[in-house]
Amino acid sequence: MKAFKFSLESVHRLRESRRSEAERRLGLAAAVILAETAAIEELERVRAVVEAKLSVATGPLNTAEVSLHVEFLAQLAEREAGARQRLASLERERETLRQHALSAAREAKVTGQLRSGQEARHTAEVARAEQNRLDEIAVIAKLRKGQNGDV
Repeated sequence: MKAFKFSLESVHRLRESRRSEAERRLGLAAAVILAETAAIEELERVRAVVEAKLSVATGPLNTAEVSLHVEFLAQLAEREAGARQRLASLERERETLRQHALSAAREAKVTGQLRSGQEARHTAEVARAEQNRLDEIAVIAKLRKGQNGDV
């Protein structure tokens, strides 16, 4: 039986590798977003601790200490705003990567379907050719048997 050879095999392999690479990049982007989200949550936790400490302060107020706390809270707010901007940028990048991954998956699926169709046609063609050979053998055998019987 003649082996099946897909004419677009190199294209299909390229599309499959692009799909895998796009999925890998998407996974990395998701991991970076998770890390950035954790950093924001940590900033929020630290801010909450400092604000709680300031709100329960009793006794005489030390203006220098209050000033340091307020300055620290301002820096935390600045860092948190920057982190939120980075997170938004990362989420936009992840969406772009997701779109690329979907596109690569669609392209790989198309060549995969083409491959399946060509392979099915090849298999049917080989089966048809084999059946024709078997029919020819049967006809030849019948003719030989008829010739031997007449003599």
